[in-house]
Amino acid sequence: MKRYIYHYCAKYQTTPGQFVNIDGIALLESRITNNQDYMNIKPLIEPEHHDKLTIISLAFLGIEKT
Repeated sequence: MKRYIYHYCAKYQTTPGQFVNIDGIALLESRITNNQDYMNIKPLIEPEHHDKLTIISLAFLGIEKT
């Protein structure tokens, strides 16, 4: 099995002028190849606020073979 490793930076607005910044590592079972894949990872990053989440950067780091 392969897992694709991505680093992400994202943010969402809580109140006018206040933002929450999030960054981390995402281990996914498939590559991100289109906009739908991009939209599908938002709930994985921030389940409660995924509808307000903007991914600022998304970098592919490599493949982990298990």
